Order: sequence, then structure tokens, then C-alpha cells
Amino acid sequence: MRVCPHLDVEHRPGVSLVWTGVSAIAWQRLASLAGAPLEIAPAGTGEPAAPLAQAMRESLIDESTLDPAYWAAWAGPLAESSAEALQRESCRLFGVDWPLGAPSGADPDRIALWSGFAMHPRFDPPLARAPFPRSHHGVQVPCFGVWSSRDEPESVWQSRATQALVHFPRTTDAELVGLSDEEIDAAYNQFVVELRAAEPEVRIIVATLPAGSTLARTINRALSLLQEDDAHPRARFSADEGLFMPVIDIACAARSSELADRVLESPSLGRARLGPLDQVIRFRLDDGGAKAPSPSRSFGLMSPPRRFSCAMPFLVLVLAPRSKLPVFAAWVENAEVLAKAPASR
Repeated sequence: MRVCPHLDVEHRPGVSLVWTGVSAIAWQRLASLAGAPLEIAPAGTGEPAAPLAQAMRESLIDESTLDPAYWAAWAGPLAESSAEALQRESCRLFGVDWPLGAPSGADPDRIALWSGFAMHPRFDPPLARAPFPRSHHGVQVPCFGVWSSRDEPESVWQSRATQALVHFPRTTDAELVGLSDEEIDAAYNQFVVELRAAEPEVRIIVATLPAGSTLARTINRALSLLQEDDAHPRARFSADEGLFMPVIDIACAARSSELADRVLESPSLGRARLGPLDQVIRFRLDDGGAKAPSPSRSFGLMSPPRRFSCAMPFLVLVLAPRSKLPVFAAWVENAEVLAKAPASR
């Protein structure tokens, strides 16, 4: 797994990618402390601007983008008193006992840039939970999704189905006849589904589609398939359709040294030296609270009916409320970012 400092990171076979845009808020707070737009000296003569600095400077994410319950950000000289304040902010987001968090200790000679992202969406009612784990890249993982079962009341399915919105494909049998081979292949082998959590500010996209050259291009492809018409007759799963996917469980800390030791000059901070960018991410996507498993059914890519399964590399996005602005992304290429099923006894 690679934690990406920005989205212009190339895909590599077998490597999962994780990104969050919260570090841009830390950058904005540093600019506020500096009292002027940030100008970072190049690493050497003729060297281009750092891609990370450019990405954070151009980011549309700010403190109003997402509820502070899901993020924390810090920037400034890490003196002893500010190091304690940073630890408190980390504990607010991740809890006191979580082993990954803010860096400990003071380092007043360099500017600290730290951000954290934590999210575990809830669904009301909870989505379906598979009674048995499935093999994903040779690892047994728990699974969940959206499906109906004859062993559950119809009302359970109807409530569950309202939490899933199919953006692609929405093709009918009649429309398939007029499509090109490429379009037919996409309709059978790609999908973009939105899961709507109980928290109104949480918007989750799950997509299976070919990887672009970079994570940014893959995300843009998924965003281009989002539809505005929730009332479309094919926007909801029928009882014969659904989504089956593994539980995502990410807990990681990463340090990017791209800006480390770069010199920053500003009216307020004078001439200062940047430290590394630290990011801490905790993200889990599962059924969101089911107390018991649901009877499962067979899933595979086929249309119609649309029974979608994340059996190949797939993308998970969290979008800002009422927008197409990503705040979190995970490209799942292996089992490293998936929850592991308990060992059988």
C-alpha cells in the first residue's frame, strides 16, 4: 500500500493507493501563520516546484469542506507547548489509545505539517453482511453489500436499497442493441455505485473501472460517470440486483519528505525550514452496524440483472457534501487494505 501525498501518482500493478486531501488544510493554516502566500525555495538550481506544494496550493478543500469530526490539521513550529496541543488534537480524532497519531516530541527548528483523517460511515438500516468470508487475492476477508434475500422481510430490502444509487450502468436491454462493442464491454464489466450513509455529509462512491495512468485520472473517470438524475428508472437496484464487496479497513501513518528541509520565507515566520508532511488515516467501510449476517447470494458482473462484485481492482471515494470534490480515495489492488476474517478454529 502506498499513501499518496497528491493524486498525480502513477498506478503500479499490485499496489493499492490511499489518499486524503486534508493535508491541504494544514498547508492553508501554515499560509495563515506566514501572513502571505507560501513561497517554497526549490531544492536546487533549476529544480521545478515541488508537486506536493503545488497540489496543496491549488486544492479546493478547506476547513468548511467536511465536518471537523472527520479530520484534524496542524501547522507551525513544533515547540513543546504546540507539540502538546497537537497531541490533544490527534487524541480528539483517533482516541487516546490508538497507536498511530501525531508525532511526539518537540522540534522548534522546523515547521511541522500534520493532518489526520478518520471515518467509519454508518448505515441506517445497516447494509447486508455476508455470513461467511470470501477469498480476495488469496486472503479470507469479510464481505458486505446491498442484496435481497427470500429469508428476510421485503421491508428490509426496500430500506436497504434506498441507500444505494447506481450511476453506471443504467442501460436497458433495448439500449444495449445500439451500443458499440466498447460501450457494451463497459456496461458488462464496469460500475459506479453510490452508498449513502446515515450521516448526510458522507457520500461514498464504489467503482470498478480500468485504472488510468494516475490516480487522478482514475478518479476523474469515475466522477465523469456520476449522474444527477436520482429518479431515473435504472438508478436503483431491483430485488434481483445488488452489490457485493469486501470490507475496507485502513489504519496507517505516512511521512512524505518531498518538502522536508525546503526553506520558507514569510513576513511572520521569517526564514524557516519545513519538516516532513505527516499524514494519519483511519478509514473503515463495512455494513455500518449489522448485528447479524444476512443470507448471501451469488454475485458476478452481469447486466441485466446488475449483480456487481468487487472481484477486480476497484476504487472507493468519499466526496464532499453536495459536490463531486473528493476528500478521500482508495484504489484497492490487493488485500492489504481489506479487513481480515478471523482464523477458523
